[in-house]
Amino acid sequence: MEICFNGKVCDGAGLFSKEIELPSPKELSDLGNWPDVFAPGTFNIQVTGSSWPEIAGLDFASQGVRCLDRSSIFVPAAYLDYSVVPNNTLNPGNKGEFGGDLQFWRAVLQMSDISESLYCYMLRRVGSGYRNKIELVSNIHIRNTYKLFNGHPVKLTVYTSAS
Repeated sequence: MEICFNGKVCDGAGLFSKEIELPSPKELSDLGNWPDVFAPGTFNIQVTGSSWPEIAGLDFASQGVRCLDRSSIFVPAAYLDYSVVPNNTLNPGNKGEFGGDLQFWRAVLQMSDISESLYCYMLRRVGSGYRNKIELVSNIHIRNTYKLFNGHPVKLTVYTSAS
């Protein structure tokens, strides 16, 4: 199964580039074209307008990407306990039993006016307040490498672990 999101480049909080150390899960090392190490920071996309996908059992319209937290319908390629992430600002003490756990889905980013697609991961921490913002991780610094700016249109295709 796959989910497509239309969006635009936006700023994030900056915590992954300044404070939080993101480990590369060993579960990601055999996934072909997808990276198995990560550059510092995340790349952020804001889902635009009412372009939420319609998938049975996932309520994007009211919850946004929060509906993916610990979903048994759209399972991530890797899942890490919050405790393996130094300086993780989300944890079970402030976000519920699984708060701060990391979920990684394989993704392909398409950027308008750029012919190549980028294999990367959609990252979501369980309990994150982001509703319409998606964080991506890659082995490169996406914004600098492709000279992207806030508002640049993008399309993201995200894959469940079974795809």
